[in-house]
Amino acid sequence: MPSGNRIAADPEAIRDGGRHFDGELATQIGQIRARLSAAIAANAQPDAYDDEAGAAFIKVYGPAEKDVLTLLESLETAFQQAYELLDGTARSLAKTEEFNTVSAQAVAAAAARGGR
Repeated sequence: MPSGNRIAADPEAIRDGGRHFDGELATQIGQIRARLSAAIAANAQPDAYDDEAGAAFIKVYGPAEKDVLTLLESLETAFQQAYELLDGTARSLAKTEEFNTVSAQAVAAAAARGGR
């Protein structure tokens, strides 16, 4: 958050927020993709649609199944990558904060010694 001439960030809050992408959203998308794949495999049996409505459905849906599975896989990967980016940002901010703290302490100690 901007505060005067500085920016403050909470690396742990950033990391925790990122965990929702990888730990929750990516996992849920992966589970949806797995269930859909299983349903598609179960319904791919020759006798799965022995009625007219079922046959019409698979005729329309069949060509799109690969696109839907690819979309879900891409979405899962995007959420995982979002977490990785947020985690990297959090680590970078934490290191910067640590460096700045050490530097500020060194400057303060030098000033206390009279600038030596």
